[in-house]
Amino acid sequence: MNEIEKLIKKLCPDGVPVRQLGEICTVGRGVRVVRDQLTQINKFPVYQNSLKPLGFYEKSNRPANSPFVIGAGGAGGIGYSKEPFWAADDCFFFSESENLNPRYLYHVLLNSQQNISSKVRTGTVPRLSRSVLEKLSVPVPPMEVQKEIVKILDKFTELEAELEAELEARKKQYAFYRERLLSFNREEKRREENAVRFLTLGEVCEEITTIRWKENQGKEFQYIDLSSVSRERHQIEKSESINSENAPSRAQQIICTDDILFGATRPQLARFCIVPATYEGQICSTGFCVLRPKKKQILPQWIYFQISLERFYEFVKARERGSNYPTISAADVKSYEIPVPALEEQKRIVGILDKFDRLVNDLTEGLPAEIEARRAQYAHYREKLLSF
Repeated sequence: MNEIEKLIKKLCPDGVPVRQLGEICTVGRGVRVVRDQLTQINKFPVYQNSLKPLGFYEKSNRPANSPFVIGAGGAGGIGYSKEPFWAADDCFFFSESENLNPRYLYHVLLNSQQNISSKVRTGTVPRLSRSVLEKLSVPVPPMEVQKEIVKILDKFTELEAELEAELEARKKQYAFYRERLLSFNREEKRREENAVRFLTLGEVCEEITTIRWKENQGKEFQYIDLSSVSRERHQIEKSESINSENAPSRAQQIICTDDILFGATRPQLARFCIVPATYEGQICSTGFCVLRPKKKQILPQWIYFQISLERFYEFVKARERGSNYPTISAADVKSYEIPVPALEEQKRIVGILDKFDRLVNDLTEGLPAEIEARRAQYAHYREKLLSF
């Protein structure tokens, strides 16, 4: 920060000028391509209405190392491509300018993300006007200062990218060991005096109870809907307060600590979690299949890890019904057969998998927490460096 301040005092003794982006460069709009022109094997990514490429095209219309902004769909999304790409008609780009380093502009755009997003017109398809970008205020220090700022901020983004790559590698490692540790061969285990039994989820789970609203008038409950459970972290992240007067028709199932909730509506979305003690005695949607383990023979975490396996979702896919909102019945879910070793063996395997799970999913420790910390650090210094 001191070096940047010295540079600014030396090169901008009267302060850093602020100009509208449209005065410094031209805000252009890409050219439409249709899906039939795209493949997965062509060289150049195509950005249309998302920061994820729509596909790949045989030509490019923007050079490498260029920022861009999505104008519709994922409107307001700010991207940067290190390789040449094709900007489609819902992608804004910026002409080269002798007064503006492209990477510096990218960091400025990210610093203005909240302002840009607030100008997106909501509707069936969210849209961003070109004029919003043209009127955006941009501090324009000398190129030497811009390059120094880029050098500092890129160190943060590079570190974040390294952590995200490590997280992806750890997730693959976790999936590999989870599959290995939770798989048992029937024939081999029979020779080991039946150390492992194969039982259905229905055989290792107890029956649950449903709420009688007439007997609970005036009492408040926390309600867990399908959208309450995070698909990424497999935790209950939100709930709403309900009573007999405003309870949705699907608010029926009473849940207990250590129940496993599995979203049986649109089951391939993999919404599942273990119920923490804070939701003891609360209510969940009938869109969940509630698995209440018989704890004398099976650990809740053992069921949790078993329904995270790919083979469980193959089983579900073969039995789900419906096209728009496919569903699997609780009876079908409970007919799924799992290996059940002795409790001590379950504890040993669960202990190993818990460490992996915390490493790749926990926001308070492990890699996700470190990535969040780096993002916050980057945002902090970006704000300081760009507030001249």
